[in-house]
Amino acid sequence: MRSPDERILLCIYGLSKKNRVFCALMKWVCKLSSAVFFLAYILGAVWSFVSETAHGEVIVYFAAPASTLGISYMIRFIVKRKRPHQAIADVTPFVDKSDAKMRKRDSLPSNHSTSAAAIALALLAVSSCAGIVALAAAALTGLSRVAVGLHYLGDVLAGFVLAAGMHVAWMQISGL
Repeated sequence: MRSPDERILLCIYGLSKKNRVFCALMKWVCKLSSAVFFLAYILGAVWSFVSETAHGEVIVYFAAPASTLGISYMIRFIVKRKRPHQAIADVTPFVDKSDAKMRKRDSLPSNHSTSAAAIALALLAVSSCAGIVALAAAALTGLSRVAVGLHYLGDVLAGFVLAAGMHVAWMQISGL
């Protein structure tokens, strides 16, 4: 009997198996999202310094994503959830899994989804327009991680919740 997380994964992953265009799009998003979010984060940092961004917002911009990713790694170390391709025989990632590091990494939470959400929320703190676009891109990043067979939806959602929680916590700490 499969868990709901496994059933959802197999449904979205199955769509990738059946639809080459969807699969190609998800592979493309999966490969490029880290670079896109890194660039967006750097541009947002520059914007926060050259614009009239409040001191508290700058603190949130830098502290929330950094602490979110640190906690994400700690959760992975404790939980040690296997990736779908390690736990389900029917799943073979649509991206190159020959990288030895990737084969040994745990699944919960999805660090790509966590950092995408954390950066999107940071951007939202300095530019509502950029933040909204980044939140949509973060959702697409999360979908891509499931569609290519690297994460369960629960891994992605856990990363989103962690990012949102840390963002709210840092907003409270900085008085926003």
